[in-house]
Amino acid sequence: MATSFLVYGPSIVNIGIGASESIGNYIRSFDGSRVLLVSDPGIQKAGLTGEVERILQDENIKKHCFTDIEPEPSIATVDKCLNFALKSGVDSIVAIGGGSTIDVAKSVSICFKGGNSIRTFLGFDRVKEPGIPTIVIPTTSGSGSEASMSAVLTDERDNTKTAVWSRYVVPNVAIIDPVMTRTMPATVTADTGSDALSHAVESYVSLRSNTITDTYALSAIKIIGSNFKLAYAEGDNLFVRQKMAEASYLAGMAFSNCGLGAGHALAYPFTTCYGYSHGRANAIILPAVIRYNSNANEEKYKNIAEALGEQVAGLSLPEAALKAPCAVENILNSVGIATKISAYNIPEDDLYGMAEVAVANGQRLLVTNPREVSIDDAWGIYMESYR
Repeated sequence: MATSFLVYGPSIVNIGIGASESIGNYIRSFDGSRVLLVSDPGIQKAGLTGEVERILQDENIKKHCFTDIEPEPSIATVDKCLNFALKSGVDSIVAIGGGSTIDVAKSVSICFKGGNSIRTFLGFDRVKEPGIPTIVIPTTSGSGSEASMSAVLTDERDNTKTAVWSRYVVPNVAIIDPVMTRTMPATVTADTGSDALSHAVESYVSLRSNTITDTYALSAIKIIGSNFKLAYAEGDNLFVRQKMAEASYLAGMAFSNCGLGAGHALAYPFTTCYGYSHGRANAIILPAVIRYNSNANEEKYKNIAEALGEQVAGLSLPEAALKAPCAVENILNSVGIATKISAYNIPEDDLYGMAEVAVANGQRLLVTNPREVSIDDAWGIYMESYR
C-alpha cells in the first residue's frame, strides 16, 4: 500500500536572471508598505543591498535596514533584529543574503506578531500561526534556507546549534536570481556548493525520503555534478550560477521535507568548536559518512555515483555503491576542498570528544540517517576521515 506524505515549500518561487526586480510586486500583493530589509555587512559591501534598496525606492516602499548579522547567527541576534523590527513598525520582511541572513529573517517573521523571543519556538511544530510576509533572495547557492521549514541558530548560552522546525517558517516568496550570487568569492562558492551537495545526498538516503523528495534530491545531485566545478572556476558565468542556485533550492526542498543525516550531525563540532563554515564542515566529513552508510542503501548510493558521472555498469551493487564516496571526494577536491580532517589542524586526540558532541547535539539529524550512529561509530567515522 502506498504511504502518504506532505510536502511544504514557498508559495511562490521566481527563478531567473533579473527575478529580483519583481520584489515590489510581491510586497504590494501582501499590502506591504514598510519593509524590514535584512542583510549582512558583506552583502552590503558587495552592493547587493543597494540594488534591493533601489528597487524599493522605485516602488515607493519604505525600508528599515538591519545588517548586524554574523555567520552562524545567534539567538541573541534574532532577538535584536526582532526588537528593531517591532520599533520600526514594519509589515513585511525582505531578506537578501546567505543562509544565516535568511534564517534570521524567517525567525523574526514568526516572532513578530506576539513579540516573543525565538526561544519560545525552538524545536518541532511549536509555531502556531503564520508570521508576517517574508520574501527571501539568496546570494549563495547552498543553504537551501529559501525553501526550508527550518531556521538554524547558535545558542550563545552553551555554543550549540538549535533550530525551529515548522511549516510556518517557510518563506512566502523565494526569488532566486543568479545575478545576486555572482559576487561570491570562489571559496564561498565551494563551501556553499558543498552544503547543497550534502543536503541532496543526505536527504536522498534519509529514512523519511519519499518519491517527491527523491526526485528533488537526485535532480540536485545531477545538476551539481555537471555545474559545480565550472561555477567555482567561472564566477561570472550566469548560466552555471543559475544551475547551482536551482540545485540549492531543490536540495532545500528535499531535506526540509524528509530530514538529513549523520553528515550534518558530525559536521557540527567543526563549526562550533573550530570555527569552520557550515558548508566546509559538511564537506570535510561527507565522504566518510557515505562510506559508513553505503551498505544500508546500496541502490541509492549507486544512483548517487552515477548521477555524479561515475561508471557503474558491470559492477556489483556493493562495488557500485562505494563509487559514491569516491565521486563526492573527487568533486570536492576539484573545488579546492580537502576532505581529510588532518588537513585542518585538528588534533587526532580531539576526535573522540568531537564524536561525543556530535551525537549529543545531532539527535534530530541522526534519527533519519540510514544507519544508527553511536559515539563509537561517530569516532570511527572521524578516524576514517582523518588521514
